Amino acid sequence: FAGLLLKRRREKELARSTREKLISKLSIFARELLKVAWLFAQWKDMRKSGSYLGMHYFDLFLNKI
Repeated sequence: FAGLLLKRRREKELARSTREKLISKLSIFARELLKVAWLFAQWKDMRKSGSYLGMHYFDLFLNKI
């Protein structure tokens, strides 16, 4: 199990360094566009998790009625 975790950690670091190298080759506009896209994706994830949490509690409420 420890070997699998170590392998995953190495793969993650390799992906991160590869991503940083590729991003550094982009223009400033493209880098800023990627930042905005990443922030938008984060916002969507937070919004989705809030919706699921709300649906869960609404379902619990309806089951009590």
